[in-house]
Amino acid sequence: MAPFFNLDVGNITVIAPPIGGGFGGKAGIQLEGLAYLLSKSVDGRPVKLINSREEDLTASPGHIGLHANIKLAASQNGLLKAADLTYLFDSGGYADYAVNISRAAAIACTGPYNIPNVKCDSICTYTNHPFATAYRGFGHIELAFAIERSRYVSRKTEYKPNTNTFNKCD
Repeated sequence: MAPFFNLDVGNITVIAPPIGGGFGGKAGIQLEGLAYLLSKSVDGRPVKLINSREEDLTASPGHIGLHANIKLAASQNGLLKAADLTYLFDSGGYADYAVNISRAAAIACTGPYNIPNVKCDSICTYTNHPFATAYRGFGHIELAFAIERSRYVSRKTEYKPNTNTFNKCD
């Protein structure tokens, strides 16, 4: 914020509650800049910015959405051999951290499973929803649910998952 407002770093104090996303780092800036400008208009005195519930729902970020298409191939003994994965992340009207979330999901696309043949498209899409940002798990929770759900559905068929498919430490 210092370079943007042309101030010395030592003249800026941001007080944020110790809870929430970003694991203490407060990943995205939403209203802090506005609070600073309001403070400047009253000679630097502390100000409090409060959103109504409606303002919070329409102007503050939400959790990212995911639509996943998953195809898994397994050997007769239940070892996962291939995966064709498409993750469509709903970033809302603005990207914010959604691009980074979809990238992280692509890197960890098979969850805890060691699958030798993988094709994954992890795409950040713009929609008319409120914009999404990073929350706990940074995309891993959504993709893990999708992978585990597809394995659960496969249990209802003749496919019997092998519990030895988890990654082993090298």
